[in-house]
Amino acid sequence: MIEPYTIAFHACARGRLVSDDVLLVYGAGALGSSIIDVAKSFGCKILAVDIVDDKLKQALENGADYVLDGKCSDIRERILAKTGGYGPTICIDTVCNPSSVEFLLDIVGNAGRVITMGFDTRPSEIQQFKITSKEIDVIGSRLQHNNFESVIKLFEAGKIDPRRAISHVFKFLDIDKAFEVIKTGNYKKIVLDFS
Repeated sequence: MIEPYTIAFHACARGRLVSDDVLLVYGAGALGSSIIDVAKSFGCKILAVDIVDDKLKQALENGADYVLDGKCSDIRERILAKTGGYGPTICIDTVCNPSSVEFLLDIVGNAGRVITMGFDTRPSEIQQFKITSKEIDVIGSRLQHNNFESVIKLFEAGKIDPRRAISHVFKFLDIDKAFEVIKTGNYKKIVLDFS
């Protein structure tokens, strides 16, 4: 379970996340949930947006201060209301499609940071003016560069609890049962016990 959290830690570190930040995690699935879990150890305020109620519930359990339904027509206004009209100081995109990065560049506050984690090759319509006029930093993040030790320390200190991300545990010899669960699509992380 350490490796997925190193990806989340790296995104927060690349974004220079600090306790004074207001972080918007756009997409609260597996990656977004681990980012929320890690980000709370930085002490910042966290907003999470998703279109699935169960993921929003999980985001609250992981430490998000606010959750917002991405399906609502006034999502921009709701985010601005939660940030005092300023916008988040940092946004991390785990939805990773052309419109998500466009939206985050629009909603992030002045001198904010937008972290992209996707591999979508479709073009986005990004206005250069928006980045320049608001002095936005656009940062890519995809690895866990030298973050294993940091994440292990967070685990040891109890600041990250990966148990919420695990839906099933199987003995290694019962791996066929794990594959059956995967076929259903109804799981989070599956752990194989080799003891």
